Amino acid sequence: AVGAVAAPLPSSAGVAEVDDVVTRTSAQGVLVDQPLDLSAAAQVVRLGALESWDGSDAGLPAAAASPAADEVADLMFTSGTTGRPKGVMNSANTKLAGLRGFLAEHPITPSDVVGVLPPMSHNAGWLYTVLPAIASHATMVSVGRGDPTAMLDRMERHGVSVAFMVPTHLRDLVSTYRAFLGRWQLRLRLVITGAAPAQEPIVRAAVEDWGITLVSMYGMTECQGLTFTRADDPVEVVATTVGAPCPGARVALRDPSTGSVIDTDGVAGEVVARGPLIFLGYYEDEAATRQALTPDGWLLTGDLGQWAEGR
Repeated sequence: AVGAVAAPLPSSAGVAEVDDVVTRTSAQGVLVDQPLDLSAAAQVVRLGALESWDGSDAGLPAAAASPAADEVADLMFTSGTTGRPKGVMNSANTKLAGLRGFLAEHPITPSDVVGVLPPMSHNAGWLYTVLPAIASHATMVSVGRGDPTAMLDRMERHGVSVAFMVPTHLRDLVSTYRAFLGRWQLRLRLVITGAAPAQEPIVRAAVEDWGITLVSMYGMTECQGLTFTRADDPVEVVATTVGAPCPGARVALRDPSTGSVIDTDGVAGEVVARGPLIFLGYYEDEAATRQALTPDGWLLTGDLGQWAEGR
């Protein structure tokens, strides 16, 4: 509403990391929930309790901006495990193209309670946790991380019905649930997992114990949730694949050395994709953008995959 681009950072980010992002983006303001002494020239606004903060003391401009849906809406920085973090630029349209495709296959309703487990500075926590709840008028509750017993307690107490869990969360929660069988009466109906491979026994246990639809997803900040399993997929498919392409997305496998398309099941190739959910490019990094996006709009993910009956 104020015409800003959001660049969310995890609460674990150190001062040096925040300084670097603020300097690179020329950010004018940083919203925090604890004291932060930055060397970068930006206004640090410390927020009080969310239920009592109305923004009137933040010095923000009047909410009169009308940004176009194809303009940059958010800037998420990668983890930097392979070098300096890259800023991934997405618009409202690229984000919502992925979200709408997902919700078309896995609807969420106003009566659902969405449990927030992943950090909201990550695409899993934002695009597949917060935004689905907002788009569906569902309730959101913080489940937290770290203590699976406390997490299960909160999920039961608040009647959580939908949640995104990375495989480590799924493993810890399933193992704890089985260790104290009968302690929790959960209302879970839909669980999404991704960001790393899920173990087949854990997938089976979650489906059997919780009676849920479990969705296995593959994606990147650069392409949202590119593939995911469907509600009628058998557990074997959910446990061993990351599903079929998101509606509206084109996904292919290419031989990394020749660029030829691979259609044969079981033959590995680089995952490439195009469509309305592909990101806009890397912030102030044309070289990286050219490496990731072909002139005709294909995203080169750098990941290897293989087809298994259309998944």
